Amino acid sequence: QHLSSLLTSHQGLRLIRQDPYECLLAFITSSCNNIPRISSLMLKLSQLSKHSFTISGTEFPALPEITALQKPHTEQKLRALGFGYRAKYIVSAMRDVSERGELEWLESLKKM
Repeated sequence: QHLSSLLTSHQGLRLIRQDPYECLLAFITSSCNNIPRISSLMLKLSQLSKHSFTISGTEFPALPEITALQKPHTEQKLRALGFGYRAKYIVSAMRDVSERGELEWLESLKKM
Protein backbone atom coordinates (compact mmCIF):
# COMPACT_ATOMS: atom_id res chain seq x y z
CA GLN A 1 0.00 0.00 0.00
CA HIS A 2 2.85 2.38 0.86
CA LEU A 3 4.57 1.64 -2.46
CA SER A 4 1.34 2.26 -4.36
CA SER A 5 1.04 5.73 -2.86
CA LEU A 6 4.68 6.47 -3.72
CA LEU A 7 4.19 5.34 -7.31
CA THR A 8 1.11 7.52 -7.60
CA SER A 9 2.77 10.63 -6.21
CA HIS A 10 6.09 10.03 -8.03
CA GLN A 11 5.03 8.97 -11.52
CA GLY A 12 8.61 8.60 -12.80
CA LEU A 13 9.61 6.23 -9.99
CA ARG A 14 10.44 2.71 -11.15
CA LEU A 15 11.22 -0.33 -9.04
CA ILE A 16 13.37 -3.07 -10.49
CA ARG A 17 14.56 -6.44 -9.28
CA GLN A 18 18.22 -6.09 -10.07
CA ASP A 19 20.81 -8.71 -9.30
CA PRO A 20 22.40 -7.71 -5.95
CA TYR A 21 25.94 -8.01 -7.34
CA GLU A 22 25.15 -5.80 -10.34
CA CYS A 23 23.27 -3.40 -8.07
CA LEU A 24 26.27 -3.01 -5.74
CA LEU A 25 28.66 -2.35 -8.62
CA ALA A 26 26.23 0.10 -10.23
CA PHE A 27 25.71 1.88 -6.90
CA ILE A 28 29.44 2.40 -6.40
CA THR A 29 29.76 3.50 -10.03
CA SER A 30 26.86 5.94 -9.70
CA SER A 31 28.67 8.35 -7.38
CA CYS A 32 28.69 11.76 -9.13
CA ASN A 33 27.66 10.18 -12.44
CA ASN A 34 24.70 10.31 -14.79
CA ILE A 35 22.78 7.31 -16.14
CA PRO A 36 24.45 7.15 -19.58
CA ARG A 37 27.91 7.26 -17.97
CA ILE A 38 26.96 4.61 -15.39
CA SER A 39 25.71 2.35 -18.21
CA SER A 40 28.92 2.94 -20.16
CA LEU A 41 31.12 2.13 -17.17
CA MET A 42 29.15 -1.03 -16.38
CA LEU A 43 29.67 -2.17 -19.97
CA LYS A 44 33.39 -1.37 -19.69
CA LEU A 45 33.51 -3.35 -16.45
CA SER A 46 32.35 -6.42 -18.34
CA GLN A 47 35.56 -6.16 -20.42
CA LEU A 48 37.32 -7.66 -17.40
CA SER A 49 35.20 -10.81 -17.72
CA LYS A 50 35.79 -13.79 -19.94
CA HIS A 51 32.14 -14.82 -19.74
CA SER A 52 28.93 -13.89 -21.50
CA PHE A 53 25.28 -14.89 -21.40
CA THR A 54 22.56 -15.18 -24.03
CA ILE A 55 18.99 -13.89 -23.89
CA SER A 56 16.64 -14.59 -26.80
CA GLY A 57 19.58 -15.39 -29.06
CA THR A 58 21.49 -12.20 -28.25
CA GLU A 59 24.83 -12.50 -26.49
CA PHE A 60 25.71 -10.04 -23.72
CA PRO A 61 28.97 -9.63 -21.81
CA ALA A 62 28.84 -10.78 -18.18
CA LEU A 63 30.23 -8.91 -15.23
CA PRO A 64 33.54 -10.21 -13.92
CA GLU A 65 33.50 -12.60 -11.01
CA ILE A 66 34.01 -11.20 -7.52
CA THR A 67 37.43 -12.83 -7.28
CA ALA A 68 38.51 -11.19 -10.56
CA LEU A 69 37.88 -7.76 -9.03
CA GLN A 70 40.26 -8.52 -6.15
CA LYS A 71 43.31 -9.41 -8.22
CA PRO A 72 46.49 -7.33 -8.12
CA HIS A 73 46.39 -4.33 -10.45
CA THR A 74 42.58 -4.41 -10.69
CA GLU A 75 42.35 -0.89 -9.30
CA GLN A 76 44.70 0.36 -12.01
CA LYS A 77 42.71 -1.47 -14.70
CA LEU A 78 39.47 0.08 -13.42
CA ARG A 79 41.04 3.54 -13.39
CA ALA A 80 42.20 3.00 -16.98
CA LEU A 81 38.61 2.13 -17.94
CA GLY A 82 37.41 5.45 -16.49
CA PHE A 83 36.25 4.55 -12.99
CA GLY A 84 38.57 7.09 -11.37
CA TYR A 85 38.40 7.28 -7.57
CA ARG A 86 35.60 4.68 -7.57
CA ALA A 87 38.10 1.95 -8.52
CA LYS A 88 39.45 1.54 -5.00
CA TYR A 89 35.92 1.32 -3.60
CA ILE A 90 34.99 -1.44 -6.04
CA VAL A 91 38.07 -3.48 -5.10
CA SER A 92 37.44 -2.89 -1.39
CA ALA A 93 33.76 -3.81 -1.66
CA MET A 94 34.58 -7.03 -3.50
CA ARG A 95 37.00 -8.00 -0.72
CA ASP A 96 34.28 -7.34 1.87
CA VAL A 97 31.70 -9.31 -0.12
CA SER A 98 34.16 -12.18 -0.50
CA GLU A 99 34.82 -12.28 3.24
CA ARG A 100 31.07 -12.40 3.96
CA GLY A 101 30.27 -15.26 1.59
CA GLU A 102 30.28 -13.82 -1.92
CA LEU A 103 27.09 -14.14 -4.00
CA GLU A 104 25.27 -16.16 -1.35
CA TRP A 105 25.68 -13.30 1.13
CA LEU A 106 24.56 -10.72 -1.41
CA GLU A 107 21.47 -12.81 -2.22
CA SER A 108 20.67 -13.08 1.49
CA LEU A 109 20.27 -9.29 1.61
CA LYS A 110 17.05 -9.64 -0.39
CA LYS A 111 15.42 -11.14 2.71
CA MET A 112 16.12 -8.15 4.93
